[in-house]
Amino acid sequence: MSIDKYFHTVDETNLELNERADNLLILGDILGFIMACGPRYVRSMRRRSEVSGFFTWYSDEETDAESVFSQKVGIGLFPLFGIPLPPTEVDLRHSEASTTWAYNDNMTIKMNAVGIDLTNVVSSSSLVATDVESYKKAIDFFFLKMISPNVGVIFSIEVVPWVHHPTFQTHSQVDSIDFGAGDVKVSVLQKKFNYMANAEHISNMDHVMRQSSRFLYNLHTCVGFLSSLTAEQMCKNWIESNIKPLPYGDKVFTNHNYNITTPGTGYENTEARFIQAGRLKYLLDGYGDSTTAPTTTVLETIYQQHHRYVTRFFMPCFKKLSDLDPNKSRTFYIFTEHWSSLPECNDVTCMMPNAYYANDVDANCILRPSLIQAYLVNEFCQPRLE
Repeated sequence: MSIDKYFHTVDETNLELNERADNLLILGDILGFIMACGPRYVRSMRRRSEVSGFFTWYSDEETDAESVFSQKVGIGLFPLFGIPLPPTEVDLRHSEASTTWAYNDNMTIKMNAVGIDLTNVVSSSSLVATDVESYKKAIDFFFLKMISPNVGVIFSIEVVPWVHHPTFQTHSQVDSIDFGAGDVKVSVLQKKFNYMANAEHISNMDHVMRQSSRFLYNLHTCVGFLSSLTAEQMCKNWIESNIKPLPYGDKVFTNHNYNITTPGTGYENTEARFIQAGRLKYLLDGYGDSTTAPTTTVLETIYQQHHRYVTRFFMPCFKKLSDLDPNKSRTFYIFTEHWSSLPECNDVTCMMPNAYYANDVDANCILRPSLIQAYLVNEFCQPRLE
């Protein structure tokens, strides 16, 4: 037996925001609210409650098991589930003797239940079925404990933009009509639409920036650890994959024949799960990328690219959306303009993973090709020496 409670919505008349989140709106820090709470919230949840029973029995009668169950046990359960009774030639007296038959034939009943409200349950005897009659009582008990819309396993959720939240509408003033220059109206619908699009844009932009920051941090700490090793450790110690470690008997300790100052010895497939410490440092610094020695390490290059992304795209766009629009009755740009109409925000390439500025002159972002260093950081950092 399964019960679905479809999208039980919270009572929005009594719905309140967290005090700190509410204060951000009251103070006009709309972008701070997005960074803290995201562009959407969970308005309702779909829950499911379910109970099932499993009957196991053994019979020495020379007939098929299904027929035996139908005549001696099932007939006692049919009315419970609204199943028509078997043909009249079936001996209905078996329904009265089903409990005795089940006991004598060593029938076991196993019940599983999820999403049940167990508050105020005085005795566990209601949860146990030892025969057909107690099974019926248990089903009745579980049904009463399943019908509440506030209990059950969460099956799915409804996620909606914050502009649908009544407190957000009031404290962010998104529900008010603004007048721009020449009495040009900025309608509530337009403000809500702009906010939804801009909030998603900020969230995506933040994701790209944080992804770059995370890779930069992991690369920095990994290279820093390897740089602290002695020359002997660089040569003799090995680093095992964090994702696909090898059994000890499969590890082959063979020094890689390379010169740490000579570029061009690229990554090899034999190093996929076990790599020499010096080799990892060599590859992370970029010496294996080409036959020409790099003028800057990969760490320095990634840092410069990250810095350009933050200073040339993330911060200008962030600041523009949080500024007041002087032509629209002192309302923030996040409500009055769509991000695609703002030069500080409308470079679509900058919204993609691995986007960066190649130099300080180029006006637009480009996409960084896949780096072997990203794979190595994910596979071997933070290093554990063998």
